Amino acid sequence: MANRVFRIVAFADLLQQSAIWIRNISLLFYVMEQTDSDPVAVSLLTVMEYAPIFLFSFIGGTFADRWNPKRTMITGDLLSALSIGAILLFVLAGSWQAVFAATVVSAIVSQFSQPSSAVMFKRHVPAELLAPAIGISQGIMSLFIIVGPVIGTLIYSSLGLTYSLSAMIVIFLTAAFVQLSLPPSSRSPERSAAPILEDMKEGFRYIRSQRNLIVIALTFACIGLGSGLIQPLDIYIVTERLQLDKESIQWFYALSGVGMLIGGLAAAALGPKMNPPSSSQASLSCHSPSSSRLYPSGCI
Repeated sequence: MANRVFRIVAFADLLQQSAIWIRNISLLFYVMEQTDSDPVAVSLLTVMEYAPIFLFSFIGGTFADRWNPKRTMITGDLLSALSIGAILLFVLAGSWQAVFAATVVSAIVSQFSQPSSAVMFKRHVPAELLAPAIGISQGIMSLFIIVGPVIGTLIYSSLGLTYSLSAMIVIFLTAAFVQLSLPPSSRSPERSAAPILEDMKEGFRYIRSQRNLIVIALTFACIGLGSGLIQPLDIYIVTERLQLDKESIQWFYALSGVGMLIGGLAAAALGPKMNPPSSSQASLSCHSPSSSRLYPSGCI
């Protein structure tokens, strides 16, 4: 796309996803080495990485409507760099257990900065190009499920933990610097005036009033629970059952990403034919007062 805001945000997303996957893979291997592949430690690290998505994504979406999105995105990347710097200092000091707490901070910060990207899209990308822009942005995340583990494994295997963490700091700082060139974007005055709790209650009331949203939420909850139960076992399937090196886990993640990519393409191609949206449904989904909080990535 020729839209300048889209190019900047998409490039920053590329950098952020690279850093996140380097973090996930590097810390996984590091914790396994420090604990002799203790299942409890590996499971705890997974919880620390993904629990903030469940706990703070809705809150982050609410604040995305209130805060200056450009400032939030830049601050989020700076805080991510600081949290990785804290992990590096703890590792150098020999206090590897602090990795868990610093990982939580890094994951929480991302839940506040990512919804602001959708706000920037809605403010600066033409309405007719908004859906393709969001689709490309989400496609980048799906693509990194394939290549991210490979990149993370390559960097950790080649450089070790210290240099991997240092590379992540540089990447997050670069993303923050890139986003300085975004156009000024003030916070929403009408959202800032409303109480935060009332804003969140409004979002929950809207979910309860839409049966389809309740079904979708329950479906995603079941899928997320299943994935959370299975994912920590992947590394042990690779190392204990298949008798492969732990670095081979990258191919498990890559296959999962390929499946998601194929499924997403199939949904994009077949969805409109199987269930064509009416004009009233499209208007509701994109103009509901709570839509930006229900869907932090924008109108789908």
